[in-house]
Amino acid sequence: MLEQIGQAPADVIGSTCESALPHTFGEWTGCPYCAMGGDEEFTEGADPCFGGFSVVSTSSYTDQGTQQKGTIHVVRDITDRRSAEERYRLLFEQVQEGVYVADPAGRLIDCNDAFVHMLGYSNRDELQVLNLDKEICVDPNQREAFRREIETHNYVRNFEVTLRRRDGTLLLAVESSFATRDATGAVERYQGFVLDMTEKRRAEDEMQRRNRELNALNAMAVVAAQSFDLDEILNLTLRQVVTLFAAESGTVYLSDVDSPTYRRRAAWGPRSRDKGRPAEISFPEGFGDLVIRSRAEVVTAEYLPHLPPGVAEFLRSESDRSWIWVLFWAKDSPVGLMGLCSHLGYQYSSNDENLLVAISRQLATTIEKVRLYEETCRAYEDLRKTQEQLLQSEKMSAVGQLIAGVAHELNNPLTAILGYAQLLETEGLNQRAQDFVTKLFKQAQRTHRVVQNLLSFARQRKPQRDEVDIRKVLEETLTLRDYDLKINNIKVERDVPSEAAMVVADPHQLEQVFLNIINNAVDAILETGRTGALRIRISSFGGNICTHFSDNGAGIKDPKRIFDPFYTTKSVGKGTGLGLSICYGIVKEHGGDILASNNA
Repeated sequence: MLEQIGQAPADVIGSTCESALPHTFGEWTGCPYCAMGGDEEFTEGADPCFGGFSVVSTSSYTDQGTQQKGTIHVVRDITDRRSAEERYRLLFEQVQEGVYVADPAGRLIDCNDAFVHMLGYSNRDELQVLNLDKEICVDPNQREAFRREIETHNYVRNFEVTLRRRDGTLLLAVESSFATRDATGAVERYQGFVLDMTEKRRAEDEMQRRNRELNALNAMAVVAAQSFDLDEILNLTLRQVVTLFAAESGTVYLSDVDSPTYRRRAAWGPRSRDKGRPAEISFPEGFGDLVIRSRAEVVTAEYLPHLPPGVAEFLRSESDRSWIWVLFWAKDSPVGLMGLCSHLGYQYSSNDENLLVAISRQLATTIEKVRLYEETCRAYEDLRKTQEQLLQSEKMSAVGQLIAGVAHELNNPLTAILGYAQLLETEGLNQRAQDFVTKLFKQAQRTHRVVQNLLSFARQRKPQRDEVDIRKVLEETLTLRDYDLKINNIKVERDVPSEAAMVVADPHQLEQVFLNIINNAVDAILETGRTGALRIRISSFGGNICTHFSDNGAGIKDPKRIFDPFYTTKSVGKGTGLGLSICYGIVKEHGGDILASNNA
């Protein structure tokens, strides 16, 4: 006190308070500290003499000798402490994080306005009547883990908690708290900072969702760019979409070109009840005027009343699931549709619908690209076949010219042989010689017919056609090779109809075709060195007669070249490579087709 007023003890003892103490910070009479505290034993407030803040302890005493009563004031300057408390209080009230103080039983002792507003209450009184552990914290297991962490370390940092707001909604937060303990080490209270993470978590979830969408779209784009297999593209894409939307199942249907029929091309989902849907569905009435006019890409339950009955019945899912369909548009009509089914109550948001539209457009473009590629491949294959046919025609033209020369050279000696054979028949030979001459004449006639056929083929003249039974021609041809077939242990299996198989053809030329094919079959069987089987089937379809030859021989090395002139796989001296070329020409002149292939 003496230091504050700058006086010695002798200067102030016996003086009144009014004369000894300064009046700088207030007007007062008598004793400033008595006026400040009244009858209170302890008083805290602004110091009327020296400024700042003081705490005053007041007590009375009585002098032993004079019995005079007096008052003792003990004054302590608490200006610095009061300033620190004010700063703490300011921080407590204005900090954006929620701050609370609670006892071990969960009763809130104090909290700031941020904590009140965070939980949706209007004032602290509403909040402080609640139990933090039982009524605000949602998960008891979280609170138990919080207590264990506090017991172990006396604090927690960034501890995740779920709190319940006043309106019942949940709040995700992180808490950093510490415990204040008494002299025995028991926890007296918890003090903590709570940070609302709801918006941050929502933003993180949104960012993760966007990343999943971008990854899925990128994966779909990669598949579409690297593959032309439409089934592979649809199945992989559908799998991505089902996973992306956490759906139970999904289905993709595509239509044939310019057709109202849609076929299931992909399905995915462990609980795929879509197996109950037909694998093929036809919509003769289309999707209805509303869908076509608005070019709708997403079809939900709201569209059902406006769709044709068949379409509505097909799209409608079972009552215990949520569903959505998207259409793949090409030009002015849908070429396909994709459906997703989810658990009951799942709501497809506008963001979901926009994403599905983006996927459907990408798929529609991919479908169009693949179909264009398939059309190009078909056109290329048709062109290749046309070129092969043109090349074959050119080869046959070349071989025709060669055959014409050979046939002319053979024709003259054959004429002489026929003439001499006829002369010998008139010479009165014995019976045995007469039989030999007769056979010689018949074979010479047959050879002459072959030469005439070659000349006819080379000159591209039409054969002499009659109505013949192709079964009879086949049997006559087999008779010519009957002996060879038997000695080589080759069994002939016939599958011919009981009724006549009539065709308009030259029987001699057909016999030549059959004989060449049978000769090649026999040679192929003999190459294997095992028991052979030659199966011949005659069937009819669409007004045409088909004769099918198959054997268990070595097979055809190159079916594409088998009708080329001079192409042969036989050893030197055993084949010229002209037999099947001639067969090709004969069949084509008859307006037919001849094909060769190996068994699968």
